[in-house]
Amino acid sequence: MENSLSTSLINSIGQEVIDTAGDFFEIGIDSLLDDGLFRDIPFISTVASLFHIGHTVRDRINILKLAAFIEQINHSIADEEELSKYKNKFEADEKYRNNELNYLLILIDRYIGIDRPKMLAKLYLAYLRGDLQWSELVSYAEVIDRLLPSDYELLAGVGIQGIKYRDVNSGYLRLAALGIMVDYGKNTAINMGHFTVTGGNRKSYALTNFGTKLAQILEIPREELVDAKKE
Repeated sequence: MENSLSTSLINSIGQEVIDTAGDFFEIGIDSLLDDGLFRDIPFISTVASLFHIGHTVRDRINILKLAAFIEQINHSIADEEELSKYKNKFEADEKYRNNELNYLLILIDRYIGIDRPKMLAKLYLAYLRGDLQWSELVSYAEVIDRLLPSDYELLAGVGIQGIKYRDVNSGYLRLAALGIMVDYGKNTAINMGHFTVTGGNRKSYALTNFGTKLAQILEIPREELVDAKKE
């Protein structure tokens, strides 16, 4: 199908499109919409046509987010051999890929900023490579929607140990709530039905396997474990 999302995505991958997507942010969204230059990127053109994207503020932002998504996919595909593998996956089950892309478009529409669509592109390619199950992609896609920019600095680290309760960065609490980190510093004992804290007044956090895998897929540089007691 000529206006298929999966077909247009594959047709958007290539050196010429990388240049177009890269210039996207330099040319300016107004020029791209007024001159119709975004139609040079098949995936964006198809999405704009299927979902009647126009000139509202939300439409303009969504086009930028779509460009960021495509740009990251282009950047992440190393060579023609890898591209050929992805093309085979899309051609083998076009209808299923279209359903996947429809879901991703819902996420991109919801995301704030252009960084999250780039992360989503990395997650989707990891899924296509077989490094992620679809259920994992869905979980990670929800996680990145809930992280704040400052949280990625914490995700870059292995964790922190021996930090005072009152000094805990709210990001650690957020990462723990999302399953990316685990709080292992609060030891408790049960005595006659009552909980007693035995680990003193300090806490420690470490990345879970779930969090480590996300950091690897997003290619976040890793740092050393921080020992708060020495700071």
